[in-house]
Amino acid sequence: MWFFEVNGSWMNRAYVDLSPVRHESMPDLWKVCNSEEELQQRIKEISAQDKLNEALVINMSLGKLIYLNRTASLNLNLSINNLLDNRIIQTGGYQQGRFDYTNFTTSKYPNKYYYAQGIRIFLNAGVRF
Repeated sequence: MWFFEVNGSWMNRAYVDLSPVRHESMPDLWKVCNSEEELQQRIKEISAQDKLNEALVINMSLGKLIYLNRTASLNLNLSINNLLDNRIIQTGGYQQGRFDYTNFTTSKYPNKYYYAQGIRIFLNAGVRF
């Protein structure tokens, strides 16, 4: 017996984990801003939650079941994950727990991201008796 499978996963609408440091009161923030509009823009920039990249992953599996006799069988399975070798898939991320309270900028401690591995190939063999 042969078997074959192809599946896909679409990832969307995922965001980085929030850091409490960026969402607490910052009483000295107004001192580095020249206007109310700049203050509101800076608050919006500091408290923004970044969205992760959209991604498509396609996986494939091919297998063969070989009967050795009436009581034993051999099962071979080849699995290929991330068939498109997409290495820019962001699987997660977080805002850092530290912050620049001198300049009130997010560029000094940017968000950290986790990325998926590229193509992965597995060959499994099993004996049933």
